[in-house]
Amino acid sequence: MKTYRLSIDKYLKKHSMSQNELARKLGMSTGNLSVLKNRDAVSMTVVAKLMDIFELDSMEELFDEVKIG
Repeated sequence: MKTYRLSIDKYLKKHSMSQNELARKLGMSTGNLSVLKNRDAVSMTVVAKLMDIFELDSMEELFDEVKIG
C-alpha cells in the first residue's frame, strides 16, 4: 500500500530553517510539528501555510510517496 507524507525536512534544509522556527511560523509546538511530519492526513490550512512559508507553487511538492506494510 502507498501513502504520502509531508517532506518537510528537505525544505527546512533548503531554506536553512530550524524545526523550532517552522513550528513558530505555523503556530504550533515542535512536538506537534513532529507528529505532523508522520501523519497520513494533513489539513489544507497547514498545507497552504507550508506552501507560503516554503514559497511553493503546488502542494504536490510538499509530499513524498511512501510504502506502508
